[in-house]
Order: sequence, then C-alpha cells, then structure tokens
Amino acid sequence: MYPGFVAFTYAAQQSARTAKADRDPRALNERARQVTDGAWLSAGRARGCRCRSWPVDLTGPEAHLRESLVRALAVLPRKPGTPPGPASMDIGQMDIGQWREDERDVFCAAGCLLAEVWPQMLAEASLVVRQVALLAGRHIDGYTDFTTHGVVFINRRRLEPGRTGLPGSVRLAEALVHEGTHNRFNVAALSRPFLIDEVGQGAPALLATPLRSDPRPLSGLFQQLVVLVRSVSLYDRLLPSGAFDTSGRQALEVRRDVLRGQADQALATIQSQADALTGYGQDLVAEAGELLAQARSIPAA
Repeated sequence: MYPGFVAFTYAAQQSARTAKADRDPRALNERARQVTDGAWLSAGRARGCRCRSWPVDLTGPEAHLRESLVRALAVLPRKPGTPPGPASMDIGQMDIGQWREDERDVFCAAGCLLAEVWPQMLAEASLVVRQVALLAGRHIDGYTDFTTHGVVFINRRRLEPGRTGLPGSVRLAEALVHEGTHNRFNVAALSRPFLIDEVGQGAPALLATPLRSDPRPLSGLFQQLVVLVRSVSLYDRLLPSGAFDTSGRQALEVRRDVLRGQADQALATIQSQADALTGYGQDLVAEAGELLAQARSIPAA
C-alpha cells in the first residue's frame, strides 16, 4: 500500500476525534485527492526504478514524508542544557532530499548485493517497503514511522563510503535491512505479540540500549535485537561472497564485529527481562541467541 494512504488514515482519525460537527470537510477531501494522485505517481516512479533487483519508489519530498520528519525531529533526545519544550530543530535544518543519479547507482548496487547474498531478505523488503526517502541533514541517520508504514528514511550520508573504508553500497544495504526490518516487525507484532500486555500497570520501564543514547522501553530494545541480529547475518553473508578485496573484507569484518557486540549487549539485557515476553517472544530471543552463537564461530578471515 502507498504510505501516503496510511498517513491519510491516521490524519482522518485524528480529525474525527477533534473536529467540530460543523467543520468543513473540504480540506480532508482535498487531501484524499492529493494522496490518490501521489499513489499513481509513486507507482510510476517504482516502475521506472533502474534497479531491476528491487524496483521501488525512490521518492522525493512529499507531504506525508515531511510531516513524519517534523515528528521525528520533535522527539530527538536533547543535549544537556537544552531548554524543554518543542525541539528547536525544524524542517528547515533537515529535509527530504531528491535522489541524485549517483545515489540511484548506489541504491542499485545495494539492491544487487542483497539479491546475490540474501534473496530472502530482499523478497521480504520488497513486500513491506514501498518508498525509500533520503534525509538531507545531520540530525538523523535513519528511522521508520508507523504512521507512514512502508517508508524507510535513510540519511544520504549512508550512501557514501565509511571512515573505515566500507563501501557506500554496503552501508546502504545494511540501512535497508535495518529499516526494512522495523517495518516488518511492526506488521508481525500485530498478529503475534512479542511482549506481555502491560496496559494498566503503569509506564513501562526504560532500559539502556545499544543503538540509542536515551533509555528505551522493552519494545524498542526488542526491535533493536532483531535488527542487529539481521545486520550481523548480512555481513556474514557478504564476507564469503568474493566481491571484496582484502581491504574491503577488513572493513566488513570491523563493522560485523561492532554489530555483533551491540547485538550481544541487547541480548543480555532482554534476557534479563524474560518475564515480560510472551512465549513467542521468548522463542525469538532464543533464536537470536543461537544465530549470534553461530556468528561468533565464523572465522574472521
């Protein structure tokens, strides 16, 4: 489904909750028309995507994307000494960027990497991701938003070579696995919950996590564990592919080891919260532990 429809549904629900009986519905009707037009344009961009491995909409700025970015900026953790209230950053300091031709080439290379080493992951991402939006600015590396389900937001810096020599195509492939997994997780959690329902038991406990500087609830940590294990799996598939020279393999190994350490940290913390997991959640944590044990046994060279 076109993510603009998801965003419109949330906007319509909000309007229904807050609107007065005599409010003019024309604004909502006009937005519905714009979203329908946007869906046709999005489908056309996907058909025209040069990456045959993954023909997806490499989108530019759209209303639902910018609205999501404003929300994401508003909830960023604040540095010490920052005054309370709405975030000082706004859409003027970070925006949705247009895809350049060289960036489209990097996306195609990333898509082909996934098609070669992990076709199952690519097939899943192709089902749940409808748009890939570039973030222009330095405040956010990437994120997903359930009110724009089907979009992954990725900072365009992730398409550039890393400081350790990691190619931009690999960095983007990792970001696509990471953010695509969040979309898949959100869908899966609707049908088979991972956590025991804690409604009515007060605010959830906040925990230290490897990927965020601010403490996160257990649900956030659980997502991080799944994302990190999958990211480790990506590098374990890339290393034996033969597509990288010695220096490239070294960069892959360095990144894999960082991710593996973060995954171990997430696993240890979530195991200490096992009583809050459903049986299905406990099974997934056990599977994550098995996959990480296998990853630790793979030789680095």
